Amino acid sequence: MRLRLWRRLALWAGLMACGGAGAIQAVSEERLKLAYLFNFAQFIEWPAELMPPGSPLRLCLLGADPFGVEADALTARRVRSHPIVVLRPTRISELQGCHLVYVSNLDAQGFSRNHEALRRTGMLVVSGDEGALRRGATIQFVVQDKRLRWHLDHEQARNLGLTVSVKLVELSLPPPAP
Repeated sequence: MRLRLWRRLALWAGLMACGGAGAIQAVSEERLKLAYLFNFAQFIEWPAELMPPGSPLRLCLLGADPFGVEADALTARRVRSHPIVVLRPTRISELQGCHLVYVSNLDAQGFSRNHEALRRTGMLVVSGDEGALRRGATIQFVVQDKRLRWHLDHEQARNLGLTVSVKLVELSLPPPAP
């Protein structure tokens, strides 16, 4: 099952080249992060009061947007019964209603000051910033052995009311020591 998830992720991210003898095509870290965000949404369930059946899953990109038009391509996809909507708020105050938030530069966006209030919203915050879990993120991207991996704070996800698939928990790295 673990291999199947990785294969699906790799194919979606475009790691496998078309044709040839299965040559591997270089993929940017940003494109891989975007693929992970999509897959995180598939393996996490939000409470029905935060995301009723058929309502959109709001993916919000706060701060510098490393994904550009590739993120907009997600609007053609669905997560279970939820169409994906990509939003680009410019301030924390505009995050109301977001389900999955990717944040560039947590400190500049004010997360250190506001993360306690944001935790009560059921908003899954993902960042690649060092120390992101301590500053309010639930998932932190890291590069380990030249591979993009992530730390998942499963306890924090539960506190947000989110149900995280055991498959996602098994693939993640444990939260770093404080």
